[in-house]
Amino acid sequence: MSTVEKLSLENFRNLSTQIVSFKPKVNCIFGENGNGKTNILEAIYFSINKKSFRKKAGFQQILSIDCGKPEILSKIVIKNDHFKDDFYSILWKTDKYICLKNGHNKIRKPNSSCIFVSPFDSFHFHNESSYRRNLVDLLISNFDLEYKKCLSDYNKALKQKNQLLKY
Repeated sequence: MSTVEKLSLENFRNLSTQIVSFKPKVNCIFGENGNGKTNILEAIYFSINKKSFRKKAGFQQILSIDCGKPEILSKIVIKNDHFKDDFYSILWKTDKYICLKNGHNKIRKPNSSCIFVSPFDSFHFHNESSYRRNLVDLLISNFDLEYKKCLSDYNKALKQKNQLLKY
């Protein structure tokens, strides 16, 4: 399993330009409201998945209001499954996205997976079995492509069966 070791951002929401280092296993992020705790998590998610976990949060909503140029630069170090560090440099300019791996290989996105479960998801998780099933399917699908393919095939077969039963 890959892990994030370091993160550096420019022009991302209210976060100042600095390097955030993470330890293996568990990290605690704490501070007063409005200081950017969730923004750090969003920056990791955004850097890996090319989108925000917030609904309807496009480039303009993520861009810092104090920036000089309309671009976001993310640098992230991820220890891969082989315990080697991969360095990703990601530049967003409105709808354009460029990702470099280890300084020279242009790639589509970092070779890692990232999920985010918010406190708001917790209520639904504990009270709605269908939400829980869909969330677990989504989480496993993010890490296991074979599971994602089997789930897709199962859902197609289920849909076809239900269509046949209507007649």
